[in-house]
Amino acid sequence: MRDIHTPSQVEGCVVDEAQHALFIGEEDKGIWRFDAKPNASTEGKLIIKAGGDLVADVEGISLYQGANIHGKKQELLVVSSQGNNSYLLYQAEAPYAQVGRFRIGLNLNGMENGRETSIDGSAETDGLAVTHLPVGNGVWQQRMMLVVQNGHNHLPDANQAFKWLPWSSVVKQLDIH
Repeated sequence: MRDIHTPSQVEGCVVDEAQHALFIGEEDKGIWRFDAKPNASTEGKLIIKAGGDLVADVEGISLYQGANIHGKKQELLVVSSQGNNSYLLYQAEAPYAQVGRFRIGLNLNGMENGRETSIDGSAETDGLAVTHLPVGNGVWQQRMMLVVQNGHNHLPDANQAFKWLPWSSVVKQLDIH
């Protein structure tokens, strides 16, 4: 066990076991990488600075394993940029390049069994999680599901909700097959 620190508030973290890397989202600064080996240094490196598309508050962070980006398999960091209500994808290895950016918008056309099922987009996401495994039938069989916490729910009005997104909708929006 060892202590590691960032200059200000930590909002999320994820481990890439294959790389022995710990990635930490620091609210105002960006994304840090620490060596996750037990005897490694406690010094981290700020690999992605807040600014541009990554707007503070940097919040949730997760790892998507085995993404197929333009025909190349790679690991991706999926990050919540709470300052502009968007989500960013970064390579999980140097040079940590941004692969894409998206938002979760409104779906006002929801109907199921004659009942309205419209949903709002997401905003003020504090946390997220992603899996690269199939989780059901149909679009949920196509690898990867992203779940994000929605700070304010408007359809219906409520404190918060969780939005589930199939990977196919992210791929379609970003054109990253």
